[in-house]
Amino acid sequence: MDWFDRLTSREIRQFILDHNLFFPLAFVVRLVVMTGIEWIRPARQVNYRKVLGRDILLISIYWFGMVPISEYIDRLIAVRPNLPVVILQLPLPVRVLC
Repeated sequence: MDWFDRLTSREIRQFILDHNLFFPLAFVVRLVVMTGIEWIRPARQVNYRKVLGRDILLISIYWFGMVPISEYIDRLIAVRPNLPVVILQLPLPVRVLC
């Protein structure tokens, strides 16, 4: 499993994060996996050539439209909460539940 170790290495992860490739790669992986599952057990007949263009259009709108807009709005929020160190040291799922 040498290829798997290389694929999950710190350098590859850092490259993906540095070049904002997480969401496009997640889209491609989801496209391949979900299409494979759909071919095995189809819920209904789908014209994949017609749907693929729409999916690419929507992920492009999301990636190049919604993400920059949300980052811009996030930068406008000047007030960040001041939380005690005890709360900041809790694991994320516990903080979300709180």
